[in-house]
Amino acid sequence: MVFPALTTFQRELHASTAWTTWVLTAFLVSAAVTTPIFGRLGDQYGKERMLLVTLSLFLAGSIGAAAAWDIWSLIGFRALSGAGGALFPLSFAIIRDELPPERVKVGFGLLSAVFGVGGGFGIVLSGVIVDASGLELRSVGLGGARRNGTRRCAARCIGRTLACAR
Repeated sequence: MVFPALTTFQRELHASTAWTTWVLTAFLVSAAVTTPIFGRLGDQYGKERMLLVTLSLFLAGSIGAAAAWDIWSLIGFRALSGAGGALFPLSFAIIRDELPPERVKVGFGLLSAVFGVGGGFGIVLSGVIVDASGLELRSVGLGGARRNGTRRCAARCIGRTLACAR
């Protein structure tokens, strides 16, 4: 959910528009490449195991993006977190394997609704956070915000966001 923060990244990291768009593009390209790979590995070594691997890669990439020191490191960490894109097909495959055939459609619908609603709220909330705070945002998806490494600034950001939502 970094789209609302792209102009902030450009300003804070002193990057060109072309390189700033790679923050989003790297994630999408990485997800497109790794999704079939992790799907195949899930068939061979277990879907649950590969789901944990993709979530771990996403977490590591998000933490790295939150601590990125320049546009290049941010792009690299976003590409690493793009491997988490395999989460969706692995989740659907697990539902198909674990639920009885008459409940699979309900499971797919519920999971799709959760992804859709979460994505919609994520875009809106990340825009509010970027607009309402003076924080240097690195990874909106993780909620990682930092400014001089203090927790007080993150608490102030959350307070402002909640005040704007009222």
